[in-house]
Amino acid sequence: MTTLALTGENEEYDLVLRATAGDADAFGELYGRYYARVYRHIYYIVNDTYTAEDLASHTFLKAWEAIDHFVNRGVNSFIAWLIRIAHNKALDYVTRERSHGQLDDNMMERKRNCNPEDVVLQLEDETLVRDAVDTLRGDKRKLVDLRFYKELDYQETASALGRTVAATRVFQCRTLADLRKLLS
Repeated sequence: MTTLALTGENEEYDLVLRATAGDADAFGELYGRYYARVYRHIYYIVNDTYTAEDLASHTFLKAWEAIDHFVNRGVNSFIAWLIRIAHNKALDYVTRERSHGQLDDNMMERKRNCNPEDVVLQLEDETLVRDAVDTLRGDKRKLVDLRFYKELDYQETASALGRTVAATRVFQCRTLADLRKLLS
């Protein structure tokens, strides 16, 4: 009897099933698959390499601790679940750091070795875009984060937002129109 090789969605589904049953090796494979995406999502929010690495690790630790609560809702639901955990971790961090006034100091430290004029221009651009995105509320802000910073496809974004793919496409169009207005 020959066994069929699992591909794509079937392989992921199998890994998720094994992980939810407590298989640490399966969870380790999921970690390898999704670490970069989780890291990028967090990095967009915190804008610091070391903090993003730390929070990404914490995200996977939290996911492993809560894996028995994961409900598989189909294709890409695991990555959507991970991104939700990562997002919450990053927001908790930013809220904590803003109350201590440390975010701008960290940003300047990272930029220290650059041309000062370039740093000022880049900081102004980053600030304008970040401020525009920060004025977006709820799902609009989350959509920009998922689609453009985490580079999730429409299916993954729709799953994370609890919408259909068609509704997500329309919602993205409206959200980008709002951002254009804010930046003009």
